Amino acid sequence: MYYHIEKSKSPSLGILSVYLLWFACLFDPIGQIFHIKFIAIGFLFVVLGLTVVIENFKIRLGVFYIFSFVLFVIFIPVYGLLLAVLRGGISGEFIDTSYISAAVYMICSLLYLAPGYMWWAYRALITSLRLLSVVILVSFIFTATDMFTDFVFFFVSNGVAYIGEREYAGVSFYYIYFIASPMLIFLLCHETWKMLDSPSIKSCATLLLSISALFLSGTRASIILSLCAPVFVWMWYRFGRGAIALIFCSIALLMVALLFIDVPVVSEMFGASEQSNATKIGYLSSYEEIFNSPLTVLFGQGFNAHFWSPVLQSMLPEGASKTELTYLEMFRVFGLFGSGFLIFLLAYLSISGKVARSNYPWTAPAMFLYSAVSAINPYIFSSNGMLLIGFSTAAIALAPSNNVGKSSRHNLDDGSIVSNRL
Repeated sequence: MYYHIEKSKSPSLGILSVYLLWFACLFDPIGQIFHIKFIAIGFLFVVLGLTVVIENFKIRLGVFYIFSFVLFVIFIPVYGLLLAVLRGGISGEFIDTSYISAAVYMICSLLYLAPGYMWWAYRALITSLRLLSVVILVSFIFTATDMFTDFVFFFVSNGVAYIGEREYAGVSFYYIYFIASPMLIFLLCHETWKMLDSPSIKSCATLLLSISALFLSGTRASIILSLCAPVFVWMWYRFGRGAIALIFCSIALLMVALLFIDVPVVSEMFGASEQSNATKIGYLSSYEEIFNSPLTVLFGQGFNAHFWSPVLQSMLPEGASKTELTYLEMFRVFGLFGSGFLIFLLAYLSISGKVARSNYPWTAPAMFLYSAVSAINPYIFSSNGMLLIGFSTAAIALAPSNNVGKSSRHNLDDGSIVSNRL
């Protein structure tokens, strides 16, 4: 099925606020470059406030969006802080702030639900990520040729990017890793879906650009996804949610094959002796000790637990409040009670039928892959992850009803017009 989304009208300042938010969060994720990120968030909040006052009767939230909004804006901050108070997590310096700041980006996504804004959010997502892809490719060329290094190290010096070289089994890999690089998973899924919908030289070129940029990001996950994600998206495009079963079967077969075929690069990347793998495996015994407490299993430790929990404190480097094992961290912080809501949300964003009926069906495989990679990386509650979650929940909120296929054109709640071509 091919969806064509036509532009709809929105106030110019509103459009500017959406674009500025996406560009700022991608290229100034920690707010160090002239504080552009914080200016962008403040600007969008002003636009959102004016929009709610002027057009509040036109903003339709939907049950799932309300659930997501309450979860990130009210439940997570209040529940985590309550546990911190009860268990001693606010006695020391409070640095466990990512769960609370996630609420800011969820509030920003409210603007997408105003008439016409979802289309601009979509354009801002794609345009900013394509620009990031170009910057990564250009940075690689400049680094490899030792030219215009000031351009590259502007991002490095401001904490936006990390540049270097990794070696596995004698094979070297450059990495041009921007903090926002994991978001390229969404771009890659979009470009693959677009290529499948409407093959052309242009769609092929943009797909190759996103593949190259994700590969050059240099982490093992990004290298693998740059090569495998297009196949997974094709499976999803062809079989829908059945692609999940197919991909698990494919992974199982691949693992069996690797037992009999020795590929040194792959073996070293995923071997237990590799430094990053060894560190994460080492966490497991500490988590086992933490989860020996029934109270923690049921309700979690809350925020800032590193201050009072000796086991957690021994796991973390100085200045950190959590490990990279995102889902174990969810379980540790919120227990079964709280983490269950979060897992449900992430699963719904991938497998809900409403995603398939939305204007943005490619967000389903994109969110599935992003959630999978987040298992060993702290992406979900970052500004990057929350921008994508906010966009995806808004897409579901504005999805057409079940009878969308009965006519050739439909006016949608987001103010855009969609064409269905079967």
